[in-house]
Amino acid sequence: MEIKIKNINFGEKTIKIKSGTVKDLIKALGTNDDSVIFVDQSGKICTIDENLEGHDCLTMVEVFSGG
Repeated sequence: MEIKIKNINFGEKTIKIKSGTVKDLIKALGTNDDSVIFVDQSGKICTIDENLEGHDCLTMVEVFSGG
């Protein structure tokens, strides 16, 4: 399965994953699941256990906190 990822830092890239959940996508990207949120084309936030079948493009939003 191929998913196109849009991000302000790297623009667009296509990621290939074997199975289709947001958690699998996060692993393929090598990032921390606490530091990103994925949003589909309709503006809906994708939960970590959501199946990505039917999603061909997601926006990755990096989450930062500080104090």
